[in-house]
Amino acid sequence: MIEANDSVQPQDLLPEERRKVIQKFLLENGSVRTTVLAAQINVSPITVRRDLRELAESEEIRLVHGGAVLAAPVLPVTNQDLSVKRDTNIEAKTEIAKKAASLIKDGDIIALNSGSTMELIINYFPTDFNSLTVIALGLNVACAAAQLPYVNLIVPGGTLRRSSQAFVGINAVHFLAGLRIDKGFFGAQAVDVEAGFTESSLEEVATNKQLLEICTHRYLAADSSKYGRVAVGKICDLDEFDGLIIDSNAPKTLHSWAAATGTQLI
Repeated sequence: MIEANDSVQPQDLLPEERRKVIQKFLLENGSVRTTVLAAQINVSPITVRRDLRELAESEEIRLVHGGAVLAAPVLPVTNQDLSVKRDTNIEAKTEIAKKAASLIKDGDIIALNSGSTMELIINYFPTDFNSLTVIALGLNVACAAAQLPYVNLIVPGGTLRRSSQAFVGINAVHFLAGLRIDKGFFGAQAVDVEAGFTESSLEEVATNKQLLEICTHRYLAADSSKYGRVAVGKICDLDEFDGLIIDSNAPKTLHSWAAATGTQLI
């Protein structure tokens, strides 16, 4: 995000010239703040917002709270079986899993949704815990957690979606509604700074929405390959999470968006 000391000489610019200045800043920095840019090019914030809206209509940029970020291309969502996902992006998922596990404390009540990253988190649970309650929304996650003697394992039931091994359906949603959880960790199929956390299975959308409601603290744990993708069912906006757990290859646009919105990147 550019700041006030990255100045250009204030001057009267034509609209097209102003937009070129904005584009240049975005290409160099990945993001711009409305107020800073207004001061630099000697126009009102209203004028800058109008220019940003014009650029957003051409899909060159994306508007965020307080400014704009470079637009990233929206990538297609891949519907792979869990058996395939386990063998992809292992290094990035491991980096995320270690960070997620470090947030868990002895005695916590936590929830993990389905997916290969959620299963991997369990491998990095501390070994010296006395007690940990785990609500597992995936059969694979439940099976991994069941191997740890200090884990009190809870599964929501419902119907098993075989491709992702997620528990879905009205019974799962109703069961979750009666719980209270300290920390929820969410693997993702598709993440985008504008579209938010999305999923192609509407049944999984419903269970994830319910899980979000009952968690005191919420963390999105998605590797860099999931960013820039949008699926049909929206679960929530990214700023509804307490933190986004990322790998070292997370896109530059995510860092710019986080700086603009005050969202924590872990």
